Amino acid sequence: MGLRKVATMSLDYAFGYDVTQGFCRTFEEAGGQVIQKIWTPLGALDLAPYLAQIDREADALFTLYWGSFSFRLVKQIVEAGLKDKMKILGGVTTVDEHVLRNMGDEAIGIISSCNWSAALDTPEAQAFIKEYRRRYNLDPSYYSEMSYSLFKWLFLAIQKIEGDVENKEKLMKTILGMKFNAPRGSLELDKFKNANQNVYIRRVDKVGEKLQNTV
Repeated sequence: MGLRKVATMSLDYAFGYDVTQGFCRTFEEAGGQVIQKIWTPLGALDLAPYLAQIDREADALFTLYWGSFSFRLVKQIVEAGLKDKMKILGGVTTVDEHVLRNMGDEAIGIISSCNWSAALDTPEAQAFIKEYRRRYNLDPSYYSEMSYSLFKWLFLAIQKIEGDVENKEKLMKTILGMKFNAPRGSLELDKFKNANQNVYIRRVDKVGEKLQNTV
């Protein structure tokens, strides 16, 4: 993307730190420079004062928000004129489907990374999306897919040991050794018990009258 200098703005709590610092470490390892970090309190109803502090020398602004924070953030980024001056990047939840469904054209073009997108075109993803839409008339979000895959993981492990859940050691060993195709893609745990999974780079596009996270 040709980015050299990036500013970050995120909610001031553990998830905000983890996602933002993960981005910063990777960006810096690739030769980029993080020139500014701004943390906003969970009680902040107006993000405009924080956006006003963004260094206009930045090539991009990395953000990590969710829910009503994301609505205000994206609208106020446009109002502050930042979208015309720099690329807008997001962590997993900034333009997730749980907020994207209520956003307007102001979100178009935002680049984010996540292990899920409701525009993912694989057989497993499409089957899940189709059934989710049938039941709830909504696109499944990161939270929806994550919850579904978690319980599918547990269900498949219990099935594999033929319901012998009283044998906790066998159940745990089976869970830790599971590998299956979730809607997001292949999923398994590494030796540190962290998920090995795909991470998708996504761009908010308007397809017809609807916004989507194009992979």
